[in-house]
Amino acid sequence: SWGFGVFEAAQYLNSLKNSEELVIWSDRNGVCQFFKGKCIQSSTIENDQIEVDYFVFSRRGELLWPFKWAHSEIANKEVKFYYSDQREVVWELFIGGRKANYMKIVKSQEAKP
Repeated sequence: SWGFGVFEAAQYLNSLKNSEELVIWSDRNGVCQFFKGKCIQSSTIENDQIEVDYFVFSRRGELLWPFKWAHSEIANKEVKFYYSDQREVVWELFIGGRKANYMKIVKSQEAKP
């Protein structure tokens, strides 16, 4: 769980205003261990019941453990958007200085007005 970048990602999220009230989804358990708010790790996000504020992706997680919406018909963005270059990356760490090995935090586009 102490993989490279998980503590740093949690530190960034914990520094945000009202971090205790935020909901994140992560493909790495270690982020959840250090994050003050609510952390989801399920491969299926029950988007009719919970609103995710941020997604935390690792390179390995993106390849092996992508999420899916339980109710894609009510999502603002398709899952593939969050794995694309169009996503809004608000924080990133390139492990060992290699762009192919990273931790990224992506702002959710699912917030209700």
